[in-house]
This record gives sequence, structure tokens and C-alpha cells, in this order.
Amino acid sequence: MKNFILGLLAVMLLTPGYAQWRRGEMEISVAFSSPAEAARLQALHLNGDVYGNHARLYVTAEERLLLEQAGFTAEVLIENLNEHYAHFWETDEAYHSYQEIIDLADSLAANFPEICTKHIFGTSMGGRQLAALKISDNSAIDENEAEIMFDAGIHGDEIGGPENVIRFARDLCLAYGNDPYITGLVDTREIWLYLMVNPDGRVGMTRYNNNGVDLNRDWGYMWNAEGSSTGAFSQVESKALRECAFSNQFVVHTTYHSGTEYVSYPWSYRASQTPDHIHIDQLAALYSSESGYANMEYGQGNTGMYPINGSTKDGNYGAMGSISWSMEISYSKQPPASQIMMYYNYNKPAMLAMIEHGGYGISGTVTDALTGEPVTATVFIDNLLPAYTGPGVGDFHKYLLAGTYNILVKANGYADKLVTGISVSAMSTTEVDIELDALEHQSIYKVISSHIPNNNPADAGHTWNVIGQPDNLYYSLGKGGWIVIDMLDVIFDGAGADIMVFEGDATPEGFTLYAGESMDGPWHSMGTGTGTSEFDFANCNISEARYFKILDDGDGSANQNGAGFDLDAMQALSAITGPYIIMEGYVVNDAGGNNNGILEPGETADFIVTLKNVGTEAGIDITGTFTTEDEYLTILTTAPQPFGTLAVNESATATYSVSAAASAPAGHISTINFNYEGTNVEPNTKYITVEFPDYCEASTTNQDEYISKVVCGSINNSSGWQGGVANYTDITTIIDAGDSETITVTNGNAWSSDKVTCWVDWNMNFEFDGGNEKFVLTSSGGGQTFTGAIAVPADSPPGNFRMRVRMSYSTDPTPCGPMSYGEVEDYTIIVEGEIPEPLEAGFTCDETIICHGTEVHFSDISIGNPTSWEWSFPGGTPATSTDENPVVVYNSGGFYNVTLCVSDGANSDCFTALDYMWVFDDPQVPVMPDGLTNMCQDAPDCIYFTNPENCTDWEWQLVPAAAGTFTQNGPEITVDWDANFAGMVEIMAAGINLCGQSAMSTPLQVEIEPLPATAGTIDGPDIVCQNHAYEFLVGEIAAADFYEWSIEPAEAGTIINNQMNPAVIMFSETYNDNATLNVRGGNPCGEGEWSEDFVVFVDVCEGIGNPALAETIQIKPNPAKGAFTLSMPAIDEQALSLKMMDVNGNIVFEKRAALRNEDTDLTIDPGKLPAGVYYLHITANTLNVIKKIIIQQ
Repeated sequence: MKNFILGLLAVMLLTPGYAQWRRGEMEISVAFSSPAEAARLQALHLNGDVYGNHARLYVTAEERLLLEQAGFTAEVLIENLNEHYAHFWETDEAYHSYQEIIDLADSLAANFPEICTKHIFGTSMGGRQLAALKISDNSAIDENEAEIMFDAGIHGDEIGGPENVIRFARDLCLAYGNDPYITGLVDTREIWLYLMVNPDGRVGMTRYNNNGVDLNRDWGYMWNAEGSSTGAFSQVESKALRECAFSNQFVVHTTYHSGTEYVSYPWSYRASQTPDHIHIDQLAALYSSESGYANMEYGQGNTGMYPINGSTKDGNYGAMGSISWSMEISYSKQPPASQIMMYYNYNKPAMLAMIEHGGYGISGTVTDALTGEPVTATVFIDNLLPAYTGPGVGDFHKYLLAGTYNILVKANGYADKLVTGISVSAMSTTEVDIELDALEHQSIYKVISSHIPNNNPADAGHTWNVIGQPDNLYYSLGKGGWIVIDMLDVIFDGAGADIMVFEGDATPEGFTLYAGESMDGPWHSMGTGTGTSEFDFANCNISEARYFKILDDGDGSANQNGAGFDLDAMQALSAITGPYIIMEGYVVNDAGGNNNGILEPGETADFIVTLKNVGTEAGIDITGTFTTEDEYLTILTTAPQPFGTLAVNESATATYSVSAAASAPAGHISTINFNYEGTNVEPNTKYITVEFPDYCEASTTNQDEYISKVVCGSINNSSGWQGGVANYTDITTIIDAGDSETITVTNGNAWSSDKVTCWVDWNMNFEFDGGNEKFVLTSSGGGQTFTGAIAVPADSPPGNFRMRVRMSYSTDPTPCGPMSYGEVEDYTIIVEGEIPEPLEAGFTCDETIICHGTEVHFSDISIGNPTSWEWSFPGGTPATSTDENPVVVYNSGGFYNVTLCVSDGANSDCFTALDYMWVFDDPQVPVMPDGLTNMCQDAPDCIYFTNPENCTDWEWQLVPAAAGTFTQNGPEITVDWDANFAGMVEIMAAGINLCGQSAMSTPLQVEIEPLPATAGTIDGPDIVCQNHAYEFLVGEIAAADFYEWSIEPAEAGTIINNQMNPAVIMFSETYNDNATLNVRGGNPCGEGEWSEDFVVFVDVCEGIGNPALAETIQIKPNPAKGAFTLSMPAIDEQALSLKMMDVNGNIVFEKRAALRNEDTDLTIDPGKLPAGVYYLHITANTLNVIKKIIIQQ
């Protein structure tokens, strides 16, 4: 059976049906001169890329007008992108086309099967392969080896990346066994090369996919509806790349782009550094130095390039812990063909270096302590993002610099396991195999996707805190934010509550829990909760789920630490029987120290721990103990502390005193083991992390010039020289936000070349790196004194801020590190009072993709304290509003901007979201699909097209249903026809969108021509004579236009009229045995089944009649030209029938002749016949003879 494909070409609202630029889209360059201008430009959310002092954007005429209205000037680089790239692939033959890349990948997999396998993860919207090559010594299986990934072509017009990938694949295969270095890498690593993320974009030479979506804004981690993305992982291409990433555990994941030359690493969605920053930065430096670029810059995407949400690098790092980055290989997105190999050769040595170094750090396996079987686990190393074990082997791999690390392993069904003091040397691998003990629970395994409106940089955004059992580490969803999580296994509806969601702090906040049919939904509400809450599938439309979505209720402030619901953990209650004790949380009381809720060096603090019983029966006589192996911590409360007997849902607390050594080094991480158990509660251990922050070290080696006195407000301190940082942080002064205070520094041994600089850590990140944190003082009196002013930012929050003062000789002072001369002193600046947040307009709503007539509830999430609101809703009713949280109805389909301007009476700010509302009209009835209307059973593929508007899906019907079955793939259906069906078929479709389903289209009438029926039984003599002709007949074969006869063996006779019924067979004059006859019908669609065998016996016929008579009949002349003579011997017959046939059995001449019982010569003139071989069939009552005659012209 062959597949018969019927397709409806998708036109989703106003997006293109194949990969192209938007109508009238142009490429422009926009210059800017300050970070503030760059931020204003970024706030417009236009498609494109932002570089150091300019942006390359892709805009329509409407967007260009909006840009100019915002005060920017656009230089048009390409007037019409569709026209510019229309014929690109007809001219640039040196680049590999999509099909050439696929063909080359297939060739590598076919010719190097031991080391190279091809994996297809899906099909693009345009029907093209989303494929990757895996290269390893045993590429068909998963081994305990580090996995490294390279992908390319997520923006289709950036064509150099796929060239890098396919050329690298070819070189690896050819070098294996010949180059020892490459052979060693292939033998010890698993190398993945994802050929083209966006093949439709490559074919169409556009940034976007077939739906007009920028796929590098479509990934789910911190998704924010940029680049026309309609939802997290909304596109098939995004889902395919995610399947590749999530089904492997890539240590390093490189994505190739073009447009500049830069290694851009996470985060891109926020300005703060990643927990893995020093490791990522070092590896990026290695890529730069190993490459062939003269100066390949590298840095964080958000600050080094520009902020974006929904990028693959943030997704691969945030969800999988991979060191992931975008590698921009060339300033031109389509370099001249002559430069292809130059850029590839620039990158090849760095690619090999990534494969090598991807195996350094810590590697190991996680197994069951009893069975030895591999365990699917999450592996946390210090405070870095976790790695994941491979499901087949249980292996994990994490790239690390030299140092000493602690490992914490979490896995469903097992107790957490902490392994401390693991030493890692530079450029080497430390193997750590870990065994886990069983403990019944099912908790969050992985974060799939997340969204925080406006990103909320005030919060740490640690999504990975939700993984594992409740531990008082949590992730704040943000006001109106959400997170999608994976529980690893399906949770089923059981008796009573099925799921518990744990709030991470002491302030209960509201949320809604949804259960998903997949990690992409559809989502079904399980109800709302406040604080730690239970949920039952009985309140849901589905009864089981593996994936869940938690949505904050939208209350509270949007821009603060801890905004939104604080998710600590989620657990399946079906896995819990008997008492189940969790550490609900702890607080640190350091009232005897600086009272900031943190245990710091030199302090003693009380840890007040809360346990809660969330099981099904009381936990009896529970006690808990603090222990530690850390040299800088001392547990003062060493005896077990009683929590008592905890009834179901009851909590209790106990207090433990801990002191930290004053000598605890800056940034040191300590761990407290909290062990608890009870009469009917198995021993369990939770881990409390204590991290000591501090500022960088600074020192001088020569006592010459030094700071003898510092005066700033109430700071008035005289001192002598110290070699390190002189800590005077107990000396303070108060400066109000927005004010400044004069500072004077006196030199103890003045030189005219001495310099003094101050820094104040206004952002409290323990680094003196902010643009407003540096104050250069002015020298007077030949270096005797230095003066300046310490200015507090107007938006500074209240708090205690570290001030560092440094004097140096000749060179400019730096806040950290050694210098030969000078001195360093630290003080404290106190800012009091509450500082209002700067006014910044922002909003969200409950739905952005709706059906016409739907009410949309908008919510103001502006920063600051606005007192008035002016909304603009083009296409909405009302079109404007001054409500804080208006309700708007959209009655007509289209894309609509939304604008909010806010004011606090003194200041105002506006924000416009382009194409923010996607409103669907009712789906139109599709026109009748157009295409072939006549075909055969078992027909080849056919594609049918129509053009329904406002449709996102289709409903198909095949009438009659017995004609076949079909599967739907977007705007196409693939029909598997029933092998026995023939007749008329009606194929029709209806359009579907959020508004419902249209009526069915006019049906397309398709006629399926039948194959001939199976032939019946042959009728004819079953004993025949040699050198005689006989007729054989079969009943009429339904749907047959001609007949095909067969005789076996072929030497038994000759079929004279093979396509006729009846057939005439002239049997051989020498063959004497059984012969088998068969017949089948045929028509233009093919042939039917053969008849059953009809066996005849060919006899010599001695003594029967006069078989030699045929030999006495002569044709003269033979060959003949036109007329000829038939000489007949005397026979006892009155009449003779003559039929002349061509080689196909067609009768070309007939005649009847009278005979006398004597020799007779008959003249026969068949007329003008084409030259060729003919047969004369002579019959009478006792005669049946065929004679061959050749006609010449």
C-alpha cells in the first residue's frame, strides 16, 4: 500500500504559509549612543539583533514608522528582503543547499556506520528533515561518555553555521583511524551535530520559519512572547531541537549564528551572572584562543550583546545545565563563497577543543545501592546548575575548573545523597560513582519552561530550586508568572488527594495548578491553592499526568525579591503512606550579630527549623540533630532536639545554635547536615547550605604612600599603613538617596604621582563593577590631599553599603588585586528611608491569543507608584481607558498593539507592545481542495491545496470511511487507502481556530479506478496435439481492458493472441508433456491476480486423425508481398474458415472458402498490410491449423 497525501496549505491568520520574510519587510541599521538608548530600542521588541553601538533590525513599514516616532533614525540596508533573496540558491553554488546537506549526512551514515548514525527528530512545517548526526565509536548505543552538541541554522538566512556543522562531520569521519587526536575524541566522547534547526528558513533565505516565528525566541525557559512566538516551544522545529537536547545530557552545546563575531553565553534574559559564570567564561576564552580569529570577543549575552527571552542558550543552560552559547562566526550573514572554508578553518580547532574539554571536570554514575541498576537523577555540584544522568547508563558529566567540590544527588524514589570534598585537577576528569538508598517519594525531576512578566531582575530566578523534595529552597514565579515541571513518571488519580504543592516561605500566596496531556499541554485546571496545598484529580478533566503547570494568581508587587508564588517542591501523595515528615523551612536568627538573617564569619546564630507531617498517619517522637564536617562551623547544640509527635498536617520547631569562625574565607560554602527520625519515621537527612559572602581581596607590598586620614560625613578616621584591606566597616556615615557627601583623603607620604579612587557597592553584589559605583578623587598640594563627592543614586534602596578607598602610585587604582604601593581601606555608607521605585510602564493580561468577542482582563504591573493610567486599545472596545485594570472586548480579527501610559503626578512613562493581541475571526469555510481527481488503487502520493483564512487547525473527513484511514500533520493529511477499495471518494475539510469549527468545504470528488478482479477458471481442452492450435477461454474479468496469458514451460507452445479472450495457442511440434496455462486481467491501473493453474497434456496424437496434414498445407510465396496462394490437399471438408492475425492477436483479414475433395489452390489477397509477421488460422470441422506468414513491403 502506498501513501496518498492530501494537504491544506496553512495560512495562520496573517503569517506566511512557507518560509519567507513578511510582506514589505526590510533590513535596517539603527545607531545608538548610550545604554539608555539601547534599552529604549530594545523595549520596542522589534525583530533583529543589537550589537555594541547599533542594531540590525527587520521591520515592516509600520514598525519603521514606530521606530522613527520613538526618535531613532533608520538606515535601509535591504529595501525588500523577499525580492533580495528570491534567487539566492540559484547563484551561490559553493554553499550546500538543504538537500545537499541531507544527502551528505546520509552518505556519511551509510559509509561510516560504526561511528556515524543519523537521527531524525521531526519534520519542519515545510516537510523537511530535522536531523542530527551522532559520531562516536559505538554511535548506535548510549555509553558512559561526555556528550557535546553543535547545532546551526536556527535563523535560516545565517547560512554559514550549517556549513560548519556538515563539514566538521565529514572531517571527523574521514580522520577517524588516521588522526590519533580525533580518533581519541571519537572513542571517548559522543558528538552530536544538528544539521539545520530551521531548514525551511534556509531554503527561503529568511530568519523565520514557515509560520513567521523567530525560533531563537520560541524556547520555553523564560519565554516572553518575542519574535512572533505564540507560546513556549510553539513551533515544530523548537520541539524537535528540544527532543534532541532533553533526550541527551550535553556538557557543552554550541549554536552557530552569523551577524557579528562573538561568543555569547547565558544569561541573555537577565543581566546578573550565572552560577557557572567562571567555568563558562573560561571555556569561552578557550574557544576564542583556540580559534583562528584574531580577536574573538566573548561575554554574557544580556550585557555583551542585547537582552532577549526564549533563546536556546538560556533554555539549554537553565533547563539542562549545559554550558550553552551562541557562537557568531562572521559579520556577514552570507559571506562570499570564497570565505566558507576560511571561517570553517577558524572554528574547527575550537570545536575540537570543546569536545576535548567537555570531558573534563567530574564524571560518574548514579546507581541503586541494592540492585546496581542505573538511576535517573539530578546531580547538583556546589551551587552550580545541575547535571542529569543518562537513562541507559546512569552517567553524568559536568565541566569544572580545578578545585574542591561537593555533590548532592536527588532522585525520585531515593534519599538525597551528599558527597563532599571531591578534588578536581586542571584538564582532567575525576570519576565519582554514587549509590542511592531507596526512599519512597515522587518529586519534581526537571523544569521544562517558565515565564516571568518583565523578567523581574529583583529576584534571583533560581528555577532549579524546585527540584527534589521540600528543602526550603524555592523559586518565585513572579507576578502572573508560570512554570512547567516534569515529575518524571505519571501520577495517577487515587483515593483522596493526589498532589501536594509546597510554598517555600512563610507568606501564603495564591496560584492555580494545571495538569498537562504533554509538556506542551493542553492544560486542565486542578484548582487553585494558597500556600502549601493539596490537589485531587477528581477536580480535573483528566485522571493522570506527568507534566504540570503552576500559574501565579497575579497579586502583589511585580518587581521585588520573592514576587509571586514561591514554589519549593511538588510531590505525589500516592507515593506516601504512613507518616511523611518534611523540613518545611528554617530561619536564621543572628540578632547577636548584624541581624541580617545570614550567618556570617565571626557570628553565632540560631537556626530555627520547622518540620511538618504531610503523610497519612502521625509521626511519633521525632527528634533532629545538627552535624557538620566543615572546619569553619561549630554546632553548639549537639544533642538531639525534640519535635514531639506530629499529627497529620501538624508542624513543630526546634532551635540549633551554630557559630561561624571569623577566619571563614570569602565565598566559602559550608553544609549543615540535619538528621531527623522517629519511632515510626525512617532516618532522613536534609542539607542546609551556608555561604559566606565577602568582597575581593586587595593588597600592597611596599609601605611608602598610605592613607593617613579619611573624612566623609561622620567618618573621620586616622590610621597607619596596612598591607591588606584595612577593615573599618564599623565606621559609618549616613547619606540620603539622591544626595552626595564630600570625601577627603589625606596622604601619609605624598608623591605627586599618587592617585586615589573610591568605590561604593550600590548594587550590593559584592563587586565594585557598577557604572555609578566609581569615584575618582582630585589631587591637591602635590598629592597631599584628595577630594571628591560620594553621590548616592536617587533610586537607591535603604541599606548598608561597602565603600572601598584605594591609594596607588602612578597607575590608576583598582578595587581588587595586588599593587606595589599604596593602601586600601573599607568603610560603610548607610542609606536610610524608603526610596520610591522609578516609574516604568508595564502590563500583562489573562490572554493574548483570543477569539473575537472575548473579554480580556488587563493588569497594570508598572514599576513605581502610578496614580493615573491611559490605555490605548486599537481594535478594542473600549478603544481607550483610564482604569488601572481595564476589561476590553475585541470584536474583529487581526493583530493589535496595546499602549499604556502611566503617571505619578510628577513623572510619566509609556510602553507599547506591538502585535500584542492576536484576535481570531470565525474560521472561514475552506474552498474545495484542488488537485488530481482520478487515480488508481494503490496510487502514488498526491497533494491538494486550499487557502482557508483564520485557521490554526483542520478537521478532515473521508467519505466513505471504509476507503481508508488518515493521519493529520498540520495542514496535510496522509491517507492510507484500503487495498480492496475502488470507487468514488469525497474528501473535505473544515477550518478550526479558537472560535470553533467552520462548515465542511465542498467535497472533492476523487475517483479510485479499480484494479482488475482475480481471473476465474480457464475453459478449454486438457489434452492437445503437437503442432495444433487450440482456443482457451476465461470468464469475463471485471474491470479488465485486456488479458494476459501465460504458458509454462514457454517451449510448450506459442500464444498467438496474448491480449485477447479467447486466446489461441499453437502447441509445439516437439514438446510432449504437461503444460500449465494461466491468465489475468489488466487495465491502465495494473494487473489483477492470476487464475488458478489449468494443466493440459501435449500429445503426439499418433493414430488420431491425420496430424501430418498440416505439413502438406503450403503458403506460396512466403515471405509474400500482398497476395499469396494457399495450397490445400484433398480433404473431406465442404468449407474452410480463414483468419489472418497480427502478432498481438488482432484479426486483420477473414475469408471463407468452398472446398472439393481434391487438391486446391486458393488465392488470398489480404490487402495492403504493414510489413511484419502474421498468422493464418485455418479451421474446418476436422482441421485446426495455424501457419506463419511474413508480409514484406
